[in-house]
This record gives sequence, C-alpha cells and structure tokens, in this order.
Amino acid sequence: MRFFSIFAFISIFILGCKTTPEEKPVVLPDISRAPVGTTFSANSGDYIFAPDDVIEVYVHRQPKYSGRFLVKQSGHIILPGIGPVFAKNRSVGLLKTAIQIKLKPHVKYPRVTVAAASSHSYKVTFSGNIRSPGVYTFSEKTTLLEGLARAGGAVGDSARVILIRSDKTGLRQRYTTSLEEMAEKKSIIDNFVLERGDIIFIN
Repeated sequence: MRFFSIFAFISIFILGCKTTPEEKPVVLPDISRAPVGTTFSANSGDYIFAPDDVIEVYVHRQPKYSGRFLVKQSGHIILPGIGPVFAKNRSVGLLKTAIQIKLKPHVKYPRVTVAAASSHSYKVTFSGNIRSPGVYTFSEKTTLLEGLARAGGAVGDSARVILIRSDKTGLRQRYTTSLEEMAEKKSIIDNFVLERGDIIFIN
C-alpha cells in the first residue's frame, strides 16, 4: 500500500507540473542546491540512523553489552544491562559517545565501536521513464548515477531528472537536472549522494 501511495503522489506531482498556454513553466532549482545531511553527516560522512536500521555495537572485552540492535519506531535501541539509548538522527560518532556515557556506571573505561549492520531505512523511489521503477533499499552510500544504474537506467537520452527531497524539517522540495548534463559532467551530479526518502522521477 505504501508503494502505491508513493506513486499516487508522483502522479499528482506530474499533473501539477503541467501548464496551460497562459501559465509560465515552473522553473525548478538545480539539483546541486538540494539539502544534504539527513542520511549521511555533511561534516564526517557518517551514516545517520533511523527506525528499522540494525546497529552493530561492540564493547571491547564486554560481550554482554555487545550485539546487533534494532532501531525501534521510538528511535531507541535497547542495550542489555543499560536500557534504551536514543539512536534516531544520530550519526555513528554521536551514538558511540551516547553509549559510552551510558556504560560508564558499569564499565570503567568503555571502548565502543558502532556500525550500521543493516540500513533498512535507506530507501529511494525511482519512477517515470526508467526501465525498472520501484522502491530500492541501499546498503551503503549511493550516488544518483549508481542508483539509476540499479534501477535499469533511463529510457531515452535527453530526459529531465526531477528529485523530490525532504529537508531536516520534513518539508519536500523539487530539484532538477538532465541526463545530458550528467553525461557531460556539467555539474556535481557524478558525486551526488542519494538520501533516504528521495524520489527520482525521469520524464
């Protein structure tokens, strides 16, 4: 049901982009202006956790505190012996610090390693003139070009690429580029990283 809701949203969006002869066409900002930092930290590049992710926690010489833990819808992981630790919207580095603080009453000098075991929340939708449209889950940092390749590539050579992305407040905005621009490397697209929740529409 969620899959069809996303495509219904895209259909409404495309209809909304059509203009009458009296109307001026909508000019979208370039994709390079899209906000970043909701899936990977803009400073460190660390993964930022969200509900449904699975986190690997290793506490040196403390196996009872180590293991794999699901980020619940509340945003917490539950660590044995110390209880809930808030993980949602925290990068690997910030979560590591939070776990170390919680461990201090139990471990004198806690040495903690944190990693994303499964990034189930890192989902991106591809739609429009693309060979294999759908919702894709990525296990590692993925660029727009890599995502398009996984979705089978676009149908046609001069298509417009429309990105629908939410900022940190949840507000959705639209940005654009073209396959021609990407191929000719006229912008930063070849290194443009996808964020969770992105919708990529090719027309």
